Amino acid sequence: MTEPAKLEPHITQANGLVELKVKSWKGFVYDVEASSDLKAWTRLTTFTNETGALSFPDPAANNILQRFYRVASTR
Repeated sequence: MTEPAKLEPHITQANGLVELKVKSWKGFVYDVEASSDLKAWTRLTTFTNETGALSFPDPAANNILQRFYRVASTR
């Protein structure tokens, strides 16, 4: 069994930018997805975790009142 990725949303107070930080095992490939209603999900990006932790900004979140995120392993 593999521990799931840990997703940490951070909001930068100066400009309201949402940045997602993902911590997980190195070498895994992940899809980052977002939803406004937990029913329909949109893939924002796919990445390979090379270092064990990485950051991903979501500039579209600035104009949305409610946004949910999930990280799914593709392997």
